[in-house]
This record gives sequence, C-alpha cells and structure tokens, in this order.
Amino acid sequence: MRSKWSAVVLILLFSMLIPVGSEVSAAKLAMTESVAARLDGTVAAASGTFKSRLRTDYDKLALLQKKELQLDSDLKSASAANNQYAAQVRKRINEIGAARIRQLETAIQKTTDKYQPLFATYDALRDSADLAKSLGNKELAAAIRKQADGMKPAIELARADIRNRKEQLTAAKREIAKQKSGIRDMLKETDAVKKRISAERKAVAALNKQLSPAWSNFTKALGRKDAARAADALGIVLSLCADNVKLKEKMLEMERSIGKTIANADARLRTLL
Repeated sequence: MRSKWSAVVLILLFSMLIPVGSEVSAAKLAMTESVAARLDGTVAAASGTFKSRLRTDYDKLALLQKKELQLDSDLKSASAANNQYAAQVRKRINEIGAARIRQLETAIQKTTDKYQPLFATYDALRDSADLAKSLGNKELAAAIRKQADGMKPAIELARADIRNRKEQLTAAKREIAKQKSGIRDMLKETDAVKKRISAERKAVAALNKQLSPAWSNFTKALGRKDAARAADALGIVLSLCADNVKLKEKMLEMERSIGKTIANADARLRTLL
C-alpha cells in the first residue's frame, strides 16, 4: 500500500518541476507521504463505504493531477508554437510583391535614364531659344524654337511611357497592400479565440483559489481520522480538479484552432510569394 502512495507522491513532486504559466498551472496539492500515511490511518478506521470512497477518489485525484500536468505542458507548447508561427507569417507578409515592386521601380529608372538625353536636348534647345531672344536675335530664336517644337511628339511619348510605368507601380502597390491586408485579417481572426482562452485562464485561476481551502479541509479531517468529512472535502477537491481539466482541454482545443487559422493564412501567403 505504501508503495502505491509513494508513486502518487512522485507524480505530484514531478508536477512541481514542469514550468507553466502561473495562471493555468495545475494546483500544487501536497500529496505527500505524510498525507498518504494519514489517509491510510483514516481508511483503516473508516466504515466500508468511506473506506472505498476515499481510496478511489484519492487515486482519481492523482490521475487528474497527472492529466492536468500534461495539459499544462501541451498548452505551453501549443501557445509558444502558435506565437512563433504567427510571427514568422507576419514577417513574411512583407515579402509579398517585393520582387514585383523592385522590378517595376527598376523599369521606371531605366526608362527615365533612357529618355534623359532626349529631355536634356529638348531643355537645352528651349534655353538656347530664350537666350537668343533675350539677345535680340529673333530669327535664331525662332529657328531654335522650331527645332525644339519638332521634338514635342517624342517628348510627349517619352513622358507618357514614364507616366504609364509609374501608374503600373502605383496599381501594383495598391494590389499588394490589399493582399497583405487580407493575410493580416486572417491572422486577426485568432484575437477573438485568444480572448476566450484568457477568460478560461481566469476561470482556472479562480478554481485554483478554491482548491487550497478544500485541500486544507481534507488534510485536517485526515488528522482527526474523520472519514466522512475527509471524503466530502476530497470530493470537492476532485470536482474542482476535474473542472480544471475540462477547462484546459477546451483551452488546448482553442490553441489548436488558432494553429489551424495561422496555417490557413500561411497557405494563402505561399500562393502570393
């Protein structure tokens, strides 16, 4: 019998070594060898009904604590994985259309550079015409102006070409911004789920506060070998721990749903890269 309770003690001692968030971690019930010994004494002096109930519920409590520990570990891992995954997706969102933007900007620069000699010649002719006019040489000014005017169709085509490429860049930026916003909106869908998880976390914290006095009542009853009160108090502890497990199972399910949402956003992102 003592080896059985020793195994229970080892489970609870192991629980204290697993780092989890303070708001959702399993309540550290002191299922020590001393408590196990007092339980043995109380059970030995108890009637058949309480004898069976105390042993059964104590074993159930140890199993629930072990299950809650695993849930704590799974929750911590799922939350960390989701945060890391979401951060990676958000970082890669900035890569959407980056190559396309660079290509369009390069095209604008090359086109501008290509027409630069044309613009320089046109500006030089106009400046020369103005200079000739200011010097009173109207005939020379008119001749130079006529030459500059002859370049206007080519100038207009060049400007239109540059303007068209700039409009393409503006349209591309608008489209890419919309695509980025769409991915970010998909990630924002997790915000509501996170709020629900936060609410469940607070509920767990509230249950944990109730566990301490309930466990104290149980150990005090064991000290008095009061099997009836011990069984009632242990039943309350068991019920609270069971509620904790249910809440954490729900939280884990929500964390997994967050992971699926992030994965959907990632899949959409991959089609745009």
